[in-house]
Amino acid sequence: MLSKEKVEAVLLKMGMPANVKGFGYIVDCILIMGEESNLKITYLYFKVAKLNNTTGQRVERAIRHAFEIVRGCRGDYDVVNYYIGFINCTNSASLYMLTMKIQEEIQDTSEPQKIGAEKKEELHLTGITEERLLELMRQVYKEFREDIAMQSKK
Repeated sequence: MLSKEKVEAVLLKMGMPANVKGFGYIVDCILIMGEESNLKITYLYFKVAKLNNTTGQRVERAIRHAFEIVRGCRGDYDVVNYYIGFINCTNSASLYMLTMKIQEEIQDTSEPQKIGAEKKEELHLTGITEERLLELMRQVYKEFREDIAMQSKK
């Protein structure tokens, strides 16, 4: 069963500001979609609009704006990619994907730990730790700056 707190936590983890109208509308949509899975998206907007004393067009626009914020520079890329992705950026696809991912997490609470474990395993498969990678990147950046300085002196 989806809870309002769980949905809000996921949206905040993605980097969505809680003060945008779309945040509350998305929470309402996810909760409704959790109860009734075969809803047309326009009817869903109408239902959420009725709950919030507004119009379906305003709900749709506010949700689109909220998703644009997290897909832009303000969201955590990995978390956004996991929950809603960057390929199909329509509201309906994002809402369905988000609902599905949250329901999966509720069914299998160990899923977030698996994602982190897979990332750590990837780093160890390459034989390099995150600290060593950062050290190498700093070294390359330092050498690059020195090369630029030498070329500008010529």
